[in-house]
Amino acid sequence: MTSTTIPTCGLPPKRSLFTYSGNSHEGIVVEYPSGNKTIPREIIDILFDKHEGPVMLGASMTSPTEGGLGEFISLQQQIDLTPRNLSHLIGVLFHENRVEINHRGYAVVVIFPIH
Repeated sequence: MTSTTIPTCGLPPKRSLFTYSGNSHEGIVVEYPSGNKTIPREIIDILFDKHEGPVMLGASMTSPTEGGLGEFISLQQQIDLTPRNLSHLIGVLFHENRVEINHRGYAVVVIFPIH
């Protein structure tokens, strides 16, 4: 499978590059120095099923934004993702034109399609 390197969705001072393979319709694998992380399509589907319109990313590892995607992921016991994994997933979704991104200061706002 071919790997792709893209930036996360933060503003330039907060942006970083990461590498992944796959796609959001079949599942993705994010490459980390400590090992790869698979994000199955089912988890991506849950995000689209549960969210529409603008939602704060809130991907802090220590205190995700209340009501944001980071908090949502951290509260889902059946989902084995961290807010950091989520920031990479949102980067892929943006790269594939499945979500839009806005910024409020340094905060990332993810805009999901309306159902």
